[in-house]
Amino acid sequence: MTAAFLDPPGILIEPASLRTQKARALVAALARPMAFADFVETRADEHSDVVVVDVEVQLPREPKADIRRVERIAVAFDRDDQKVPRALALRADFPLLPHQNLADEELPRDLCLFDERYEAIKPRWTPTFFIDRLRGWLRLSARRQLHADDQPLEPFISGSCGRLILTGSAFQEACAGGVHLHVHQVHDRPRVWIARPEEVLRSKGDSNSPASTVAVGLQCRPKEHGVIRRKPGTLQELAALLDGDGFDTLDALRTRLRAMQSATSTQSTAGGNGKALLETHLLIVVWVPKLRNAHNRPEAADAFALITEHPALRVGLDVGAWEVHNGIAVPLVGTTGSMNSGTGSKTRFDLVDVSFALTRADAASLAGRAALDTHVVAVGAGALGSQTIMNLIRSGFGRWTIVDDDVLLPHNVARHALPGTVVGRPKAHMVAVLASATLPGEGETAWIQADVLKPGDDDARLRSAAESASLVLDMSASAAVARHLAIAWSGAARRASIFLSPSGKDLVMIAEDVDREVRLDALEAQFYRSLLRPELSGYLRPGKQAMRYGQSCRDRTMRISQEFVAMHAAIAAMAVQTLQTTPSACVCIWRAQDDGSVQRVEVAPSQIVVAAAGGWSIIVDSSTATTLHRLRQDRLPSETGGVLMGSRDMENRILYVTHVVGSPPDSDESRSGYLRGCQGLSKQIEAVERATECAVLYLGEWHSHPEGASTAPSAADADVFRWLADRVAHDGVPALIAIVGRTEIRFLVGLAESDQCVVSAQERAREVES
Repeated sequence: MTAAFLDPPGILIEPASLRTQKARALVAALARPMAFADFVETRADEHSDVVVVDVEVQLPREPKADIRRVERIAVAFDRDDQKVPRALALRADFPLLPHQNLADEELPRDLCLFDERYEAIKPRWTPTFFIDRLRGWLRLSARRQLHADDQPLEPFISGSCGRLILTGSAFQEACAGGVHLHVHQVHDRPRVWIARPEEVLRSKGDSNSPASTVAVGLQCRPKEHGVIRRKPGTLQELAALLDGDGFDTLDALRTRLRAMQSATSTQSTAGGNGKALLETHLLIVVWVPKLRNAHNRPEAADAFALITEHPALRVGLDVGAWEVHNGIAVPLVGTTGSMNSGTGSKTRFDLVDVSFALTRADAASLAGRAALDTHVVAVGAGALGSQTIMNLIRSGFGRWTIVDDDVLLPHNVARHALPGTVVGRPKAHMVAVLASATLPGEGETAWIQADVLKPGDDDARLRSAAESASLVLDMSASAAVARHLAIAWSGAARRASIFLSPSGKDLVMIAEDVDREVRLDALEAQFYRSLLRPELSGYLRPGKQAMRYGQSCRDRTMRISQEFVAMHAAIAAMAVQTLQTTPSACVCIWRAQDDGSVQRVEVAPSQIVVAAAGGWSIIVDSSTATTLHRLRQDRLPSETGGVLMGSRDMENRILYVTHVVGSPPDSDESRSGYLRGCQGLSKQIEAVERATECAVLYLGEWHSHPEGASTAPSAADADVFRWLADRVAHDGVPALIAIVGRTEIRFLVGLAESDQCVVSAQERAREVES
């Protein structure tokens, strides 16, 4: 059977008259001759050079689509080489298949050979490359394998004259009826519009601001993808494309237009801009659920828009929504007369692509993760905090309440997520505004401008936010704040703290376990002990001299490059997300070098034991307790002892015991007692204090009791305790003595008052196995 062919575009010309380099290269290749393709003729029109070829196709034994052994193709080359060469199937009955470009005319079929931008194809384009791609398209289409079963469905229709961005739930509200969208053009080349619902405008107090366009929404019945024959050009042609399964496009449009006209009439009566709204151009936004084939359920959906050439008033007249008398739209009602006589044949339009505002789910998908609705209270929106927050928001992580009492100052902008245009505004508020603008479909981000250490009237709001949160994230760079969040704030929310070293080159994350069995303040104490490890030496070494930005003695800021802050903010964002799958407590340090390399150091947190004595809490981690029991065991049957080191929280009356110094070599150790020596002890204590900048310091004494003896203090122990309390009284700190037995540790804690020593009631710590 002889195939009937369509006329190729253009007029016949000689190959020598071709003007484009790619067209001449294809003709030259076909003359050699080229395998699987034969030259037919050359043509040209105003914009293109055209080479017509017969292409041989490798067909299966039983093709699933009507692809012939030889297909005639017209290859149209853009004269300016700014567009990908078009492959036009000239066989008159060439089938409608997926991956065909939508054109103004149904025939000839325009085959979509590439899913890349032409700029990416140009460097590797050759005649052989093009013919091979064309033959591959035909071969896979014959097998119905060009669009794989796991491949996303083709776009239902695509625009070319601009893009409409819908914020929030604007489209769903518009499709629900009775709601229209104000559309403002925000850019001209390319044309970009942004739409917002009428009620959003009213809530912002600008519902009377003039819109460049008004939009209504339509939601049609599911359609099979890849079966549109040509671009519709009028509302009548659009209706022919969308109608079916009980859906009437023009009738739905009439309903939307009448609802809009009713709302605008109310506005006009109230002195608003209702009349002007009908005189603006109309955008119609269409939602199309897509089927892979007619027997499947919808698995995706597309939205597209069309902007009409005429204002909404004339469009409504053309589709029969109303009649116009003296410039006023009068709705047509009832079932007779000319109510439904409008066909839309006079309303032409251009197609517009639609994008939806970024949602948390979209952001997470783009990051290759699942969206998380975790409520996070972030305390501290400074340089590290603001950038970490925005990294997490852009990854679709969390709903946020941002807390900070500070305002943005000019020097902050060098390392902050916020721009200089908001200098002088509260950091918490402006970061929340930036977060809301980043994910406009997720509503407003909460913020509280408050100092958590001096909350005042905001105390109830802060505590309520913490109690409803899943994570309290401290990024205040203040140990006092982190400790306050761990101790003073109630609620089950896990606490984590993120901060930089004094030089800005090291990042630290300390995080509680999900059950809060190891609290943040106890982990902080363990972190400071870890600074004695060789690989963490120099952590507390200051960076460059601080810079003054004001007149106050406290108006100083660290000199840290934005590159380090940005690097650490990226690491911090990843680390926070790992907490969702890491229920245990963690202490991690990332050490950055000037060449950009980063070393991760992990500190294994220890479980804690809490003892209470004399109104004080003594927190001992299992590592310290194990060390005490081991040193005792090593010296049996003699008693031994040494010095306890750690940190104090005088406000909350907590002692953190994190470090043990063993018995000096000149100590007197025997079965019946222990007298601590002092040889080399001062140097050991000073070395620890110097390495930790006094974060770990001298707390008190410890000694062991022999086998068979309890940990109850002897008369000699009581004398030593009184002596120690008297020695530390001038510093206003409590005396601390630990008595170590086989399975328990007893603490004596107290303060000297006047010339008396008050010995507190002693209570046993929870048993710790050695």
